[in-house]
Amino acid sequence: MLLRPTRPLPRRFNRRVSKGTAEFVQRRHHRRQRSSHERLVRTYRRSQRFLSWTVDFLRQWFLLSIFTLLLLGFAVLLFSPLVHVREIRIKRTDARLDSERIQRSLRPMFGRHLFFLPPHDVKVLVQDAMPDASNVQVDKQYPSTLSLTITLHPLIARLQIEEEGGAAPPTAPSAGTGASPAKRYEYLTDNGLFISLSSEAASATALPLIRVVDWAVRPVPSTPLLSGEFLKRLQDVETQLRDEFGLTIKGRAVFLRAREFHVQTTTYSLWLDMASPLDDQLRRYKLFLTHVQPRDVKEYVDLRLVGKIVYR
Repeated sequence: MLLRPTRPLPRRFNRRVSKGTAEFVQRRHHRRQRSSHERLVRTYRRSQRFLSWTVDFLRQWFLLSIFTLLLLGFAVLLFSPLVHVREIRIKRTDARLDSERIQRSLRPMFGRHLFFLPPHDVKVLVQDAMPDASNVQVDKQYPSTLSLTITLHPLIARLQIEEEGGAAPPTAPSAGTGASPAKRYEYLTDNGLFISLSSEAASATALPLIRVVDWAVRPVPSTPLLSGEFLKRLQDVETQLRDEFGLTIKGRAVFLRAREFHVQTTTYSLWLDMASPLDDQLRRYKLFLTHVQPRDVKEYVDLRLVGKIVYR
């Protein structure tokens, strides 16, 4: 493209431009424009390549730094004494939970590596110390704390352990003092464990009473007293007597050696056992009510015998 002057040139410079010269100038002008554009494109591409290389370099260093930190953290978990158990916290969920007893049982856990400590090992020690523990939740609080939440089996009944004659069994005096031992409160959990406490449980007044009469050897605390089958039979009897016959249960007496139990109503007691099915024994009671008036019974109705019913 030719530039035309705004003012006329002097005559000596005002020469006619040939067609070839005009084409040459135009080609040169276009070539310079293309060269400038190509330089800009090359500069832009070099900037892009440099920026891409910088981003890749920073990303690699970032990933390498993260990997190094993770490797150092894992090395600390493996070899540092800071991750050994130095504190055990126990959350009390029940007043009868003996924290000191559990702390003593967990002494072997101190100094163990917290990261490699299996929760099962902790649960086994807690179960040995507290057989009535129904659930043990183990939480690891790094760097060195072990937190335990222990749930106990609920109490379902108060126990009164008596001799067959009805009196409480004699208790030996304390060794060396001659004084009587402190009073103990005895309970039964929902899984049949015998629990002996030095203080009365908070819900003791609302619990039903079970008299254990025929006990042979006095039960040991924190050991099974009634099997799950025996306990279920006792609970099913009370439910059916209350729902089907409209009876009010006043008391219960369990005979461990004979594997039988007596359920005391408002007027008399019913004698049942574990030998025959419960439905058969309750069927005998229904048959008994069709032939005998309840007011004629003064003491008991024996439902244990097959083929006959004895009452007094």
